[in-house]
Amino acid sequence: MTEVDDNVIAEITDRGQNVRFKELIGLIERAHPDAPGITQDTLNAYAHELGDAPSVPFAPEELLSTVDDWLTDSETWIGQKALYSLDGRISVYPARWHDTLGGVIDIPAYIQFIEDDVVSNETDLTRADPGDGIDEEDLLDLVATVGRTDKEAVKSRLEQLRDQGVIAEGADQHPDARVYLRERTDRRDPALEE
Repeated sequence: MTEVDDNVIAEITDRGQNVRFKELIGLIERAHPDAPGITQDTLNAYAHELGDAPSVPFAPEELLSTVDDWLTDSETWIGQKALYSLDGRISVYPARWHDTLGGVIDIPAYIQFIEDDVVSNETDLTRADPGDGIDEEDLLDLVATVGRTDKEAVKSRLEQLRDQGVIAEGADQHPDARVYLRERTDRRDPALEE
């Protein structure tokens, strides 16, 4: 049986009713970066461990049945209420994203890939309004998960790229601040940091 990460359990129980379902799966996936996605055994281990936590908004049976309901074989992003099958593993991101960007932490490549994929599929990766750029928190989660690396390392690299002028960000105080590739931004948005 898979060992659960106590830090993930603590974060999920601390956030309690505020943790959304896909965030919960993403936290588990990032805690097990040995391969893209997580196994059913890993999911079962977390469901069992979380079953005793009264603050978690999902009972073990509900967690597992929701995964089954949301699971798709789609190679492209189809929205926030989907999980993706990766050859028997489960991910919050489609297999094509893992195939193209897996194990890489090239943030500009992620932004360009996602913007192009979002345009071609007329869907948006983020919870913010569609448009150029990606919600910063979603970008950090994406790069950490698909790149199979630590989220703090991604955040540090994002700050370096901003300082180098490779990317621009909306105001950090905005709840859905977006990250843009400076070279791909057609318009000069005064909200972008200089």
